[in-house]
Amino acid sequence: MFKEITQKILDLLKADQTLNQTVKKWYFGFPVEAFAYPFIAVRWVGGPVTVMTGSKERYQIDFEVAVVDSSQKEDEAEKQVMDLVEKIDEILDNNPTLDGLVDDSHISEIRSETGLTEKGSILVGALIMLTTFKTKI
Repeated sequence: MFKEITQKILDLLKADQTLNQTVKKWYFGFPVEAFAYPFIAVRWVGGPVTVMTGSKERYQIDFEVAVVDSSQKEDEAEKQVMDLVEKIDEILDNNPTLDGLVDDSHISEIRSETGLTEKGSILVGALIMLTTFKTKI
């Protein structure tokens, strides 16, 4: 279930023409090192399981979608990451069941970070928390 949902999120994002033309690298899980920017990575975080009856459980499954870009210009990476996050938000909002793989989902948090690389370029990253719900019988 967890691998399938992670892959579905990646597949839905890759299927978007704007993202596919812009993103240089896609990752299932977070990369140890990255050399191509911008990149998008999706990783499974986990979440609570609620027992509803003896044979029915409700899973809350959280995923993180990382969007990272780098640039020599001070605002270029920041603007690019914002554009990509807005596009991801739109794609996931328009398909809350992830093509029927989960009962429902929503973006529960978006955070960003900015830093400098050793080479003096600016590195900007955003982390999108996608919370999904799946009832298992």
